[in-house]
Amino acid sequence: MPEFASVTLPSTIALGPIQRAYLVGDQEGLELRSPARYYLACELNTELVDGLQQRVDRLIGTHPILRTRIGADLTPTPMPEDARLTVVVRETTPQTFTTVDAEVADEFRCDTLEFDDWPQMRITVVRSDKRARLHIVYAMWLMDGVGLARFLTDLVATDHPQTPKATVAPAPPEGPRARDEKYWRAIATTLAEAADLPLRPGWRQAGRAVEHRIVRVDPEAGQALAATARAHGLTVPMIFLTVYGTLLGSMGGGRAHTITLVQPRHRCQDEGVAISNCGTTVPLQIPAAEGRDFVTLAREVQSCYLEHSLHSSLSGIDIARLTGRPADRRRLAHPFAFTAVELDSERERASGLQRDWDSVQMRVPQVLLDHQVGVDADGSILLGFDWRTDAFDDGFVGDLVAQYTRIVQRLASDDKTWTRPPQRPAFLAHDTLHRRVLHTAERMPDAIAVRDADGLLSYADLVDAAADIAHRLVSVGAEVGERVGIHMARGRGQIAAALGTLMAGCVFVPLDRGLPPGRLDRITRQASLRSVVTDADETMIDGWLMRGVTAVTVSDPPTAHANPRVQDRGSADVAYVIFTSGSTGEPKGVVIRHTAVLNTIEAVNSLIDLTPSDSVLAVSSLGFDLSIYDIFGPLLVGATVVMLSEDAARKPSAWTRSVSEHGVTVWNSAPALAGLLSEEGVALPGVRVYLLSGDWIPQQLPAALQQISADAEVISLGGATEGSIWSIYHRVTPDDRIGRSIPYGRPLPGQNILVLDDQRRPIPDWHVGDIYIAGRGVADGYLDDPDRTAAAFIDDPEYGWIYRTGDRGRRDRHGVVEFLGRLDSQVKVNGHRVELGEIESVLDTLEFVRRSAVCVGDDGGGVAAYAVISELAPPTWASQAITVLRDELPSYMVPYALVAVNEIPLTSNGKIDHQRLRAIAPTAADAADTAKPPGGGLHVQEVAACWTEVLGRAPGRDSFFESGGGSLDAIRLLSLLRTKLGYDIPFGIFVSDPTVSGLAGLCANARQATESAVWSFAPRSVDRPRGRVVFFPPVGGGVSCYSELIHSVAGDLDVRVLGFDSPLGDQPAMDEIAAACLRELAAHDSDTDVVFVGWSFGGALAVEAAHKAPYPVRRVVAIDTPVSTAARRCDDDEAALLAGFVGDVQQSGGVAVRAADVRTDQTLRRRFDVYKQNMVALREWHPPVGIPHVVELRAAEYPAEPDPRAWSRVADSPPSILLGGGHFDVFEPDNARRIQDEIESAFQ
Repeated sequence: MPEFASVTLPSTIALGPIQRAYLVGDQEGLELRSPARYYLACELNTELVDGLQQRVDRLIGTHPILRTRIGADLTPTPMPEDARLTVVVRETTPQTFTTVDAEVADEFRCDTLEFDDWPQMRITVVRSDKRARLHIVYAMWLMDGVGLARFLTDLVATDHPQTPKATVAPAPPEGPRARDEKYWRAIATTLAEAADLPLRPGWRQAGRAVEHRIVRVDPEAGQALAATARAHGLTVPMIFLTVYGTLLGSMGGGRAHTITLVQPRHRCQDEGVAISNCGTTVPLQIPAAEGRDFVTLAREVQSCYLEHSLHSSLSGIDIARLTGRPADRRRLAHPFAFTAVELDSERERASGLQRDWDSVQMRVPQVLLDHQVGVDADGSILLGFDWRTDAFDDGFVGDLVAQYTRIVQRLASDDKTWTRPPQRPAFLAHDTLHRRVLHTAERMPDAIAVRDADGLLSYADLVDAAADIAHRLVSVGAEVGERVGIHMARGRGQIAAALGTLMAGCVFVPLDRGLPPGRLDRITRQASLRSVVTDADETMIDGWLMRGVTAVTVSDPPTAHANPRVQDRGSADVAYVIFTSGSTGEPKGVVIRHTAVLNTIEAVNSLIDLTPSDSVLAVSSLGFDLSIYDIFGPLLVGATVVMLSEDAARKPSAWTRSVSEHGVTVWNSAPALAGLLSEEGVALPGVRVYLLSGDWIPQQLPAALQQISADAEVISLGGATEGSIWSIYHRVTPDDRIGRSIPYGRPLPGQNILVLDDQRRPIPDWHVGDIYIAGRGVADGYLDDPDRTAAAFIDDPEYGWIYRTGDRGRRDRHGVVEFLGRLDSQVKVNGHRVELGEIESVLDTLEFVRRSAVCVGDDGGGVAAYAVISELAPPTWASQAITVLRDELPSYMVPYALVAVNEIPLTSNGKIDHQRLRAIAPTAADAADTAKPPGGGLHVQEVAACWTEVLGRAPGRDSFFESGGGSLDAIRLLSLLRTKLGYDIPFGIFVSDPTVSGLAGLCANARQATESAVWSFAPRSVDRPRGRVVFFPPVGGGVSCYSELIHSVAGDLDVRVLGFDSPLGDQPAMDEIAAACLRELAAHDSDTDVVFVGWSFGGALAVEAAHKAPYPVRRVVAIDTPVSTAARRCDDDEAALLAGFVGDVQQSGGVAVRAADVRTDQTLRRRFDVYKQNMVALREWHPPVGIPHVVELRAAEYPAEPDPRAWSRVADSPPSILLGGGHFDVFEPDNARRIQDEIESAFQ
């Protein structure tokens, strides 16, 4: 806050530095201008209301500042001693108290005090016969926190004698001002800037809106903090100043920075001394935290503070002038403020008044974030945070407060936290992954290190298993620094193998279990593998023996000869070599040192505050470098790794079970996998953070994840394998949904993201350049490949060893990098980095392929290949090529289409024209061995619709995988079939015949195995739901129409869907159908509140079921449902009913069928019988009268119920809610949101 020259009240008062700053802070042209206002509500004993006006009059007459008026020219003018501030008392009843109280609070939070008017304070009391609440708002130049405490004390002091006029406190002595100027002159020019927090564009002109947050530290924790602080020679305020300052620093780049301290100059609470705002401001530099424990930092902060206090005759503006630089008083210097005050809440309560700290609104000009610490006499501590809402991204300060709270909790509960080295220490040359894990195991041997399908594994048992593997490797001749492959199924064995390989002094090479033999052969040659740790599987062992590689198998339990001392064996600098796609057809081995990957892991652990209480689900396969963090991130801090089995890794439903059953708190995966998790629709409240990387993040995904994990943070991570997993991060906020894309972010600590021009020179903000990674995480290069290393890695004289990512991007003015795409043919497909040249290289080895080119499909979900074929190519050339591609490449790199072309189109400069290639659609005339999708019954049509949704193209006769689908796509397909249509098909059974007809047969069998007239399934199950939503089927009995709605309703609601497979028997009445539905629901009974929902016929059925239900139904949501006799009319003619059924299937499900198909297809015939049963039941229905809580939503065009008043005649129904479009448009996005609102509001 800027401070200005002293202004003297005629004969009485000189305004102090903060008073001057507050008065000037709302002037035009200032950054973050605002009037300085403080609002507070207090609980007040009702008997104290009488006499309140007299006590206010006494305070006004006693304290000159309270009767001072400031003119438009900032001239203070005293008001007469009998000037009156009217106390408003609003009498109310206990029933209306809350409403009136809220109205007053809203009014006071608005700025209703005119700058040059008097009084600069308002007081209102809301009173009933049982309760009173005092509201006060005032201009902050009147009094500080000490003055407010005195004011409130005197306000309720009923036994106060006639108070003599208070004397204005004398100005503090000037003291040795010359000495203080000399002191501050030496410091002022060296003060660091404010912390570089991420601020919104235009923050300097942010509006006046502020937010307030209070955190309470209970007396026991507060007393523990104070005792530990005293033991270290520290005061309690200095503890919180250090936490605040170091947290701002770490979130602002890890550098030293300066904050503003607000300090009182004398004690206004002294009897006889006038209330005023007696404070001043002092800049305080917070040192960079890296490498120092908390006590060391706090002592340095306290020492600096005490030294500054000895030179207090200068104010903040005086100090700013000493820099010798011209001051721009419009601009903020250090807009992060800190204040500490003493409280005595017990004394206040005894006097009949209790402050409601949560009600506070403090608006301070030219301050972005204000932190107050109130140390109470009982040991409790109040932590207040007030910030400008428009200046920060949504959620940023909330996250800062949450991190602050966790630090305070650890300081209060764990004395070792005070002296423990920081989580991201300076790395030593010999620092290694395994030594860190072994150190963790020494500290907490009985803690759970791994959970997998075989149970629990403690840290001690993990080290034993790893030592056994290390011993086996040494016994077969593995040498220090030698590379050892790990080729195993998911589970604890992978972790023990990685740790054991490192303990043996070797370098591990992670290999996906599903890699084709050809790729394994090439990696074996490139890595010079002599040993591999693998499962005790004869086929796998034989495969490695044929390559001349010794297979070391994992024994469980470890053999008796395991030698723990092997862990002390010498260690290589390199931790692992991980292979990625290479453009020459040969994979590239990225060489990563221990210190490089440790930097990344420690930075991310610090970023998400990973602790021993966390559990991380290992979602990614071992060959994907995210798995390195999944394993070692938790093990470095004593947390738990939760491993999926190979089968569970392909089932999103298994992921949700693992997350729920094993208390997973951290999810780390590519965005596509997280998307599958969200599509399950299962509430996962235990997940507190989602780490997403490896591909573009759809802008709607973070919101979808927060639907299932309401309190979770979503963090985008990016970089390259060559940067040790990740190099950049971004905390995703709601605003990111409306930008161009989710930002790439800021560098992780210890790394740097450079945006340079083609001469490797820095470029201005917003200019597009090449992205390089610098810092501790950069890899050594590519294994035994100096040419490719030289092309990608550069020893730059200015930036050191840097990696050229091949990405383009730009940096905004706040240092946030935006990713704009790749420079070369390296792309990402389903989270995997792919060199298109590697696919082309395999194709070009085929004798009948003259030339090939590969590009990413328009949807980015796969690659298409194009080939110029020789005249001598056999008719089966395409199937032969696909066979070779599958043998040589991972499944995600196999093209979904192989198109024969006459020539590869080129641009004018001779490069492949990928845009023209994409325009060559892979149709039946171009693509080899394709055919029209098979015909068939309804199951085939349903499968084909889901297949097309996943792959973006209709199926042919090729299998799902031959059509370009990968395992990830297959999982999504099976998820769609289950959540939309109720078919639960295991992945392992599907891959045995992954064709449309094969999958349709599985769906038919799955339905027949569980078939009943009425069935139900739960697409979402919640442990402790807030309520249950039941969806009743429309006239055809299917429920796919509700699919999107099911997944969009609040994540804490249980969902059950009813459907029909066949008619109930001889034509049942509506009440009989409803009774059958209720019997089905009774088998899955729940004691929670319930809402019934139905579309068309389903709405009528829901109403009838609510009428018959043995429990109250909170609401029936009837969506475009007929109720009048005229609207429910239908013909008895079979042909007319059949025509109606065919049209219904076409309109509601998008599946084209013919009347002839219904006569020949058994499944369609059964569906038609259900349709006919329901149409007749609806026609004959006698709607019950007086059904409560029915909400009708009707189509705006040709609604099913034409009479807008029909529902009001039979039900307690509010006015109809119109939905856009016609009967079959009611589930369009805007309409679905309205329906969702009506469902969710029933539970509020």
